[in-house]
Amino acid sequence: MRNFYEVLGVTPSADDEVIKGAFHDLAKTFHPDVNSGNALAERRFKEIGQAYDTLKDPKTRAAYELGLAHQRKIAQRRIGAAAMTGFATSMFSTVVISVVMIWLLTDGRKASAGPDREATRPTKTVSVPQRNLQELVDEASPTTPAIGKREMKL
Repeated sequence: MRNFYEVLGVTPSADDEVIKGAFHDLAKTFHPDVNSGNALAERRFKEIGQAYDTLKDPKTRAAYELGLAHQRKIAQRRIGAAAMTGFATSMFSTVVISVVMIWLLTDGRKASAGPDREATRPTKTVSVPQRNLQELVDEASPTTPAIGKREMKL
């Protein structure tokens, strides 16, 4: 069902005189006597008559506007639900793609912190002997070039 205000070509804030004038102009244009044999014009004339019958009476107009408001609210809920469904689907697909990429990049191996990691650690620790500065100086050869302006004494 189309919006009756759009059918008559008026705004929802239009008064009764504007609605009546729009109805009369459209009724003259689409009247079956003027458009004999034209099924489209006949359907349009019936639609114009239904719109005017609804909007001319203040009670039926108020009920119609209440129905329009309800339809708008339902449409907004549907849009919100569709947006949330799209968001959830997008998030789910992102997680799935991430898991698949991790699986492909790790060749399907699991990274664990269990006993498998112990096997890669060395079992024996090797200590490196500490040497002091004097031992290093003693090992230095007499052909060591001078550092800066001072020469190294042996």
